Amino acid sequence: MLLTLVATSLYAQGRDFGGRWGVDIEKTAAANPKLKGAGIGDNITIAMDAKTMTVLSTTRQGQLKNVYDLDGS
Repeated sequence: MLLTLVATSLYAQGRDFGGRWGVDIEKTAAANPKLKGAGIGDNITIAMDAKTMTVLSTTRQGQLKNVYDLDGS
């Protein structure tokens, strides 16, 4: 029973992907050829709070900012 309570509380907390991420441009382009030459950045920064996830990426066109609601909408 204790294991179930601990597992449930950990699951309810969700995952935090916050931090700086490196993008493998070659593997990304190989997995999705449409992205080749699209100017995707090689580094992204993710910030999360209880309601949103914000993704910042610096590309040749400048900095891109995408905000995603985490409530399923």
